[in-house]
Amino acid sequence: MIYVISDIHGCYAQYCALLEKVHFNNQDTLYVLGDTIDRGPNSMAVLQDMCQRQNVIPLIGDHEYMALQALYHLCPWVKKEVNYPFWRENIQSGITCWLNLDGGKSTYDAFLKLPRSQQIGILNYLWSFQLAKRIRVNGETFLLSHGWLSSFAQDPSKHPYQLFEERFQSPDFETLHYPEGILVVGHQPTRFLSGLDEIIVTDQLIALDCGAYLGGKLGLYCLDTKTAYYA
Repeated sequence: MIYVISDIHGCYAQYCALLEKVHFNNQDTLYVLGDTIDRGPNSMAVLQDMCQRQNVIPLIGDHEYMALQALYHLCPWVKKEVNYPFWRENIQSGITCWLNLDGGKSTYDAFLKLPRSQQIGILNYLWSFQLAKRIRVNGETFLLSHGWLSSFAQDPSKHPYQLFEERFQSPDFETLHYPEGILVVGHQPTRFLSGLDEIIVTDQLIALDCGAYLGGKLGLYCLDTKTAYYA
């Protein structure tokens, strides 16, 4: 089975409950559409579980984007082990925003408790997150992304983190139209679109963020059976 989920935001218990509910196994694939971390209680546990599963495919969200840059600059020992070609010049304002406004403090505190070898592993894992994915399930095309992109044609010469800064935008649901497939996104809690903490499914869109960190639900959707699951 092919599953999609987004905006876990450190809600590790709900994440585990959903995998158990669908009996997730090595024959299944789970696409995680960004914002795995921050705001919730256990971001590192979510990342550590995901990175051990070859059949979990992570896509980048704005919180991974902020965290990778912030952690890289906040932890000077990291630069002795890895070298990421960041292009943002005014990183300090981004770090302050991530720590104080975007829920990054809990992620940072948990990251500091890890052995340095595991810190490097987590950062390299975040660096591997893809920008977007186009998949086919039962004859249908699905366009997977954390949020709205102007195009799903990627430049192979650029890393997803650079493409993210250039192209990622908040979903524009009013003018949404992708003739090449059904857009599957997170980023914007569905309560602000429909008034409900439930996955939205239309002929053009699947919106997954059910506001888990806001006291709502964590939603998981099966693209094969078109079934929604919640925890």
